Amino acid sequence: MARNQLSAPSRELPPTREGGSVVLQIRPPEEDRIIDLSRFFSLLYRERWLILAVTLLTAALAGTVLTQMAPQYQSSVLLKAESGAAKGSGLEALLPAISGEDAGLRSEIDVMRSRTIVGRVVDRLGLVEDPEFNPVLNDPNQGTLSRLWDKAYSTVVGFIRGGGPPPTEEGIRYMTVDSTVRNLSVSNDAGSLSILVGFHSSDPTKSARIANTLVEEYLAYRSAEKLNMARSATGWLGESINQLREQVRAAEQEVQAFRAENNMVDTESGPVLVQRMSEMNAQLVQLRAERQTAEAKLQSARDAMNDGGAVAEMLDSPVIQRLREQEGELSRQLTEQSQLGRRHPVIIELRSRLAAVRNDIQAEMRRIVSGLASNVVAFKAREISLERAYNTLSEEIGGQGQARAQLDQLQSEARALRATFEETLAQYKAIDNPERLSAPDLSVVSAAAAPIFPAFPQKIPMLAGAAILGVLLGAVAAVLRDLLDRSMRSLESVEASLNVPVLGLVPRLSRSRAKNPGAYLRDRPGSTFAQGMRDIAHATQAGTATTGRNVILVTSTAPDEGKTTFCEAFAVQMARMGRKVLIIDGDLRRRATSRRQREGGVDLSAMLQRGLPYESVPRHDPRLGVDVAPSFSATPEPDFLLNSERMQQFVTMASHDYDLVIIDSPPIGAVHDAAILASMAAQCIYLVQWGKTPKSAALAGLRKLRRFADDIHVTAVLSQVHMRRYASYDKGIYSPYGAKYESYFRN
Repeated sequence: MARNQLSAPSRELPPTREGGSVVLQIRPPEEDRIIDLSRFFSLLYRERWLILAVTLLTAALAGTVLTQMAPQYQSSVLLKAESGAAKGSGLEALLPAISGEDAGLRSEIDVMRSRTIVGRVVDRLGLVEDPEFNPVLNDPNQGTLSRLWDKAYSTVVGFIRGGGPPPTEEGIRYMTVDSTVRNLSVSNDAGSLSILVGFHSSDPTKSARIANTLVEEYLAYRSAEKLNMARSATGWLGESINQLREQVRAAEQEVQAFRAENNMVDTESGPVLVQRMSEMNAQLVQLRAERQTAEAKLQSARDAMNDGGAVAEMLDSPVIQRLREQEGELSRQLTEQSQLGRRHPVIIELRSRLAAVRNDIQAEMRRIVSGLASNVVAFKAREISLERAYNTLSEEIGGQGQARAQLDQLQSEARALRATFEETLAQYKAIDNPERLSAPDLSVVSAAAAPIFPAFPQKIPMLAGAAILGVLLGAVAAVLRDLLDRSMRSLESVEASLNVPVLGLVPRLSRSRAKNPGAYLRDRPGSTFAQGMRDIAHATQAGTATTGRNVILVTSTAPDEGKTTFCEAFAVQMARMGRKVLIIDGDLRRRATSRRQREGGVDLSAMLQRGLPYESVPRHDPRLGVDVAPSFSATPEPDFLLNSERMQQFVTMASHDYDLVIIDSPPIGAVHDAAILASMAAQCIYLVQWGKTPKSAALAGLRKLRRFADDIHVTAVLSQVHMRRYASYDKGIYSPYGAKYESYFRN
């Protein structure tokens, strides 16, 4: 079909006379680029068998692929994380906790997917001996496509790496861990504290066992990490308690000794200055306690920094938290790439980056320590200032109140030390068991169970998707087939492509009926074939009657496009309309009409070659009921005979003796015979075979015809039309030969 078959339908105008013939005028589309949905769906209906074939082929291919795929079973473990904000104060606040932010959960997901955790699972379950995860072994349960894919992957990887020795045990373990990681999925929904750990395997029991084992190994890893930090923190707290105990004992002994020395067991309230001095002494004691606390924090930070640990100020620093995450990520990468060797550039780069991050951590810790030291200096400055004020007040009171003030100071210091000691001791006693703090921050909500149905492949959805894809591919193939079709399949496409008037169409006949179209016309006058011939005959008769031009040349682009059948049917129809008709077989090469005549007598070739009388050539054909000028003998150079003066005289005399002369000529695309005969005719009927004749070939034939006879009136006829399919290319059920009018015909 021509490319414009999907454009908006053209509108027909009333028949007009052009060049003496009544022709069908078709108005071109107002907008060719507008797609007519009705024609699009007509296209899909026409190509329904192609679409069905593509759909079945796609579904069959999908079914074949699905049967070759080994089923994969998915088992999942659901974990719930406890936010770090829910932790208590004191020592528990110093221990690492999972952050409720996305970054904290992603860090835990990375730890679960790390080679360290997966490697423990591989070693614990002996997956190195499992052919599903060890690519060196052959898996008998593996599908054909999976085996081909693994073989191709191994071949490509081996080619890229350039071959090498067989893998070692460590290399096999490395590949097994890689395979296990590929089957592992760890995900978290944004905004939630739940983590879903999934694992797929060809064995449902194995998938559940590996998923549960991986979660167990992760929880054990986190518990061990927290236990080590808890033990380190309790040891430091115990040392601090011992130091505070000795300080309290010394301070209280000093108070008792001072009382005994100055005989101050029971005292009463002194003057106002003494009370002011007591208040100032209390402030000084508080300030000293704050200074001691700051010094203790400073000393703890320095000790922790020297021992490689951390305190609350350091752990709460967002900079250190971020650097710790970077340190953990680089350590994980260094562990995963450890098989590359210590001198590998990747290992060297990772170590360099790790050292830089650790240096940044140390620098940040030093900054924190420096801040704590500044606090201590500030406290000391305030303490010195307050001591000076206290000493001034003490001098004012005199020696009589000096002993009381000194005693109050000693008692305040002892009480402050006692309060600090009791608070620290209470925290230490609260931690009766360090293992209690090592409980992981993730809890198992639901453990993995062996699934009943495979997670992949989902055969019914995939087959449905393949069928839908097949329909879409079939529709695309149908559209491409339509767009690539350069033939003409409707009257409007013939006129739009060739730019010549269209007389009508000729339905296709079976091979047996095409041998005697005249008999079919007489036997089936109500058929679509008879109606088509009548339409063409009426249009041609009107033209020849008004102009007196009664010589018509019938040609086409290529052989076997229905010229001879059309000439005979056209002649029979004109004869039935009372016209005296002569058919001239102008094909001296293949004998068109003459093949259906009984040989004998004088033919056209003999008359032209031997100079015989013109009247000896025409003979009556009882099969058709018209006269025929046959040509039985083939000639080596028929174009010389056809271009001769005798041929022109023969046609001229025939046009005087007959009402209508029809010249059945050879195809214009093969030889020049039709172009030579065109100079002797007044009108040319150019046959275009439905769905066969390319537009470019037909245009080339018309240009060739006009080079020899530019004044000839050319009309077109669409021949050998498949009537059942024609309606979908024309106007659907409203086509003149469509389903809407099928009751008017008797085929």
